Amino acid sequence: MDVKLYIRDVAIVILLSFVGGFIGGFVLGVAKINEPEVMTLVIAVISIVSTVAGFWIVGCLNKEAPKERFSYLGYVGISVWLFGLINILIGLSSITQWVLSVIFVLICLAIGGGLSLLTCKVKTEETIN
Repeated sequence: MDVKLYIRDVAIVILLSFVGGFIGGFVLGVAKINEPEVMTLVIAVISIVSTVAGFWIVGCLNKEAPKERFSYLGYVGISVWLFGLINILIGLSSITQWVLSVIFVLICLAIGGGLSLLTCKVKTEETIN
């Protein structure tokens, strides 16, 4: 595994997730929405979409066969989840929330990885030579 590519791929997912959350907060501010249920739903949907997009892009950049692609995405997902520990340190989430966030990461990984298999070519012997 190329460490530079791995760091790049983890950064793609984290940055897209961060940008998605930022955009969600901005949209809520501009729309002057103050209802907690609506705010939570908007942030959740945007976070899911942006994180899925991150895993989708990483899956497309990694053109391996499905088994290898999902194995690699698993490593990226673990790193993304571990990166979430920062949220505990800065007081944005509890340990329980962080532990449970692994479910969110796995769902986004599965959807994004699946979309990458549907939309991006898998590297074959002919494309290597």
